[in-house]
Amino acid sequence: MFTLPLTVAIQEGCARRGLVTAKQPAMAAKTFFCRRISLSVASLVLAATTITIAIEIGTAASAATLLRSVTLVVPNPVLR
Repeated sequence: MFTLPLTVAIQEGCARRGLVTAKQPAMAAKTFFCRRISLSVASLVLAATTITIAIEIGTAASAATLLRSVTLVVPNPVLR
């Protein structure tokens, strides 16, 4: 819920920059930054993406464990 507006804003910013420069974001950044900075940023993005994927897989596994361990309690009106 919180990340969707941020994702939309980033996508729109990239699209606007692409319209102005007629280049993809990576090519536009390549003209302004040296190779060392570009590789550093790319490495940080790769690490953040990997960590995010690992967290999402862990969350899905936890949810599956919770769903598996829930016992369904149905009241039986005949026994009362």
